Amino acid sequence: MGNKLNDLDSFWDLSSLVPKKNKIFSSSHIKEPSKLGEMSFEFEKKDSDIKNDSVIVRYIAPNTDSERLMNQSQLTHVFEYSPEESLIHNVSVEKWKSSYDYYGTFLNNAVEYNKIKGNECAYVPFFSYVPQYDQLNKEQLEYYFWFRENVRCGRFIDTDISYLQLYIYEILNLGTRLDTKKTQYILTELWNEYHEKFPAISTKLSTWICDYSLLHKLAPPENAKREMIQATTVLKEFYIKLPKGDVNNCARSLIKYCSSYDFRTSKFFNDQSRELFDQMIVGALGEAVRFYSRDGEMLSELTFGDSYIERDVFAGAVCVSKEKYKIKVKYCSFSRSNELRFLVGDIIKYSENKLRAYMGIKSRLTVYSISAELRNILDSYFENNLPQHKHHKKKSEEKHEYDVLYETPKKKLSLSDAARIEEASWETTRELVEAFDDTDENVYVEEIAKNENNTVESLELCEKNPASGLESYAALLTELIRGHKNAVSEYAQKLGKMPDALVDEINEAAYDKIGDAIIDEDGNGGHVVIEDYLYLFE
Repeated sequence: MGNKLNDLDSFWDLSSLVPKKNKIFSSSHIKEPSKLGEMSFEFEKKDSDIKNDSVIVRYIAPNTDSERLMNQSQLTHVFEYSPEESLIHNVSVEKWKSSYDYYGTFLNNAVEYNKIKGNECAYVPFFSYVPQYDQLNKEQLEYYFWFRENVRCGRFIDTDISYLQLYIYEILNLGTRLDTKKTQYILTELWNEYHEKFPAISTKLSTWICDYSLLHKLAPPENAKREMIQATTVLKEFYIKLPKGDVNNCARSLIKYCSSYDFRTSKFFNDQSRELFDQMIVGALGEAVRFYSRDGEMLSELTFGDSYIERDVFAGAVCVSKEKYKIKVKYCSFSRSNELRFLVGDIIKYSENKLRAYMGIKSRLTVYSISAELRNILDSYFENNLPQHKHHKKKSEEKHEYDVLYETPKKKLSLSDAARIEEASWETTRELVEAFDDTDENVYVEEIAKNENNTVESLELCEKNPASGLESYAALLTELIRGHKNAVSEYAQKLGKMPDALVDEINEAAYDKIGDAIIDEDGNGGHVVIEDYLYLFE
């Protein structure tokens, strides 16, 4: 019984199951005293059998000016040109002296298959990290031809990213064998249709389109969407047009690519105001472009300095050596200039403020960087080009013939006639009261008559002075009329309010009395009483 209990207790003794550790060697175990010894080694230098011509020279990216100069000797200048009406000032194309033949078979297949027309067939999946023709089986090749045939006809069917990449590689390798203008359009349409489905190709393709266009001296594609320019990370300036003499087209390009504020996101931009906003803001920005341009050169007064970039075209694509070039681009960097972006944004905000005032909207956007001279130009533009009527009148409801019988006579309001009618009414009242001979009623009627007389007097006062509800702001309005344009800021500081809040408060009170605002900005940071309502305070 005892042995059995001992066995049960030993079952829980886990230490017996753990492997025993080796004893750690310690210097205390050494019994003999330690001794130091010396050892010597001899090396024999042997001549290498490697000759100079067998040493492999590897290219290392240049990091110093001397290395760059050495690298330049490996390039051959091909051609150079300056695009017209563009932010790109100069393009230089160079060719590497060394060549390779990695994709020679691919080019031969591309030339052969380019003439084949596709026939309708079923979809066949295909995937490859580096798609090439020799990776396709018969069914996949037939579907590739069918996909390509649809794209050429402007139809974009379901496909895989590998089919799409293969077609792009085919276009890039065929070069001038194809119509370059038409090919540019097709590449752009491929991006428009497939960039959302295949985001991995979005940035690459937009960059290759830019490379292809610069290499073949093409203008920016007309079918390029705003999203494609935003996806381009290398040279957005290529897509910005600056047509000589056409300030409105230049303004549209600035709105599209070089603005810190998009007026289309405004809560007041809707279907009713769309046409007005588009027309007036583009026109106002066009006036600003004309202001900053001299001698036919768009925005020549804005000096931001040129930027410089150089790179190999079609980076990351399957491309034969014959179509690989190095491009060097000198350009005016608009998209990277915060100064210009904020200037354009402020011009658009200032223009929207003018439209808000025109539409009777009290809120305003904050504007910082517009000079007084430019403000005057913009003010003059809106004054001369805005439609005549500020508010759209509601269409009068259709009247029936019998409505004429129930219409009140059309007659001007006359306080004298009102007083005469009231006097006759009270005369009738007195006669009725005297007939009942009630003293208390007489007193009550006299009090009512007195109150009504006061009402008539207040009506007469309102007719003489429509601005009678603005007495609490009389001192401030008087200062503004006298030409003290900073009066609002000074009064706001005394009251502990923001100047804009004080102006809104006064204009709101004016809306209740005359149906319009009476204070507006003067364009120089101050405020004035609107000229149309100066007569109220004479």
